[in-house]
Amino acid sequence: MKMNEWLILAVLDAFFAALATIFAKIGLQNVDSRARFLALQKGETTPVSLVDKSSLAFVVLLSVLVLHEELTLKKIVAVGLVLAAIYILAI
Repeated sequence: MKMNEWLILAVLDAFFAALATIFAKIGLQNVDSRARFLALQKGETTPVSLVDKSSLAFVVLLSVLVLHEELTLKKIVAVGLVLAAIYILAI
């Protein structure tokens, strides 16, 4: 099992989860992400789940870029803390 393979799949899962959130906000439904299951087949559950939680960062980024929501200091700090926690738990 290659670490890079599950990591890429887990990051893709996080990104697609964020896209599903954005699409739901603009009215699209039935957006499904299967990258998580592939990542779980390739890697261990804990690190895959931790990387999946990075979807919050993608949601904030996409909400600013697609929905033109305001990027506040609070959002930046919150995303930074979440990513730091993911990193700490993953090492």
